[in-house]
Amino acid sequence: MAHILIMDDDPDFGFLLEHSLRRQDHRVVVVARGSAAIDILETQDVDLLITDIYVRDLGQPVADGGILLINRIRRPGPDSRLRAPTDLPIIAISGATGFSGQEHMLDLARHMGADVTLSKPFPPDTLNAEVERLLAPDTGGDPA
Repeated sequence: MAHILIMDDDPDFGFLLEHSLRRQDHRVVVVARGSAAIDILETQDVDLLITDIYVRDLGQPVADGGILLINRIRRPGPDSRLRAPTDLPIIAISGATGFSGQEHMLDLARHMGADVTLSKPFPPDTLNAEVERLLAPDTGGDPA
């Protein structure tokens, strides 16, 4: 059982993600703002982050809170209090279907360090498979 943090400002979608992951026996916390995600990452051990790219927060007037959160995890400043390791598995999601900048933002999320990017809507099985892949222990070396 993994501890998964979800940051998504759409309560319905956050609930769907939470429900799907709890069915896989994961412990899930859903927040709607980057500042709430930072609070959790400073006080709790988290095994995986799922973040929406377009969230207004973290003191920014633009809706790229997910990108800022990924950057803060991957490139912590000297005063960072995050408990999350810089290699925390991250899935970045975007629901800006049809928005001309969506692919650019998904590319940016990958460039900033997201391990997986998904465009909404996506099947629950796709999410569950990516979560399990990212959480699988790294056996290192060749199989026996």
